[in-house]
Amino acid sequence: MDKEEITPDYPISEDFDRDSISWVTDDVAITSVNGAEEALLEEGYFVINVAEEILNDAHARIPVGFSSWDLDRQRQTVDLIAGVIEGVLRYTDHKVVVHCQQGMERSVLAVACWLRKHKDMSLDEAYVLIRRARPIALDRREWIGESPPKDQPFT
Repeated sequence: MDKEEITPDYPISEDFDRDSISWVTDDVAITSVNGAEEALLEEGYFVINVAEEILNDAHARIPVGFSSWDLDRQRQTVDLIAGVIEGVLRYTDHKVVVHCQQGMERSVLAVACWLRKHKDMSLDEAYVLIRRARPIALDRREWIGESPPKDQPFT
């Protein structure tokens, strides 16, 4: 699958750095495990690890699964992450950085669900916003039992 098939609206630059911290909003970002290590060195960032296989010094570790085998658990997990993001933003002066292995699927799903729940966006709108900041983002809404949009054949 070539890059245009993955993200037809937001082509991936050949030099896109997966380890970059991609700010989706002024105070919420997505990155990879390596980008998270950079964020952990900075003051004022609250880092959330959503990758079960990664053990690091993130402030919170809330694993998101790779599939939709247990939809109720997946929904509860992304709702929990959305609540943590919102709590950090509301009650501290920290910015939030969410990471998984590459910042492409699990962290993206978690931030999309936060945008839907706390910023009154549809998942479609959330993924558009995320892809503008992080063009390697993949839509994995099926992992929480949501159907992908019909006009976007990639997931």
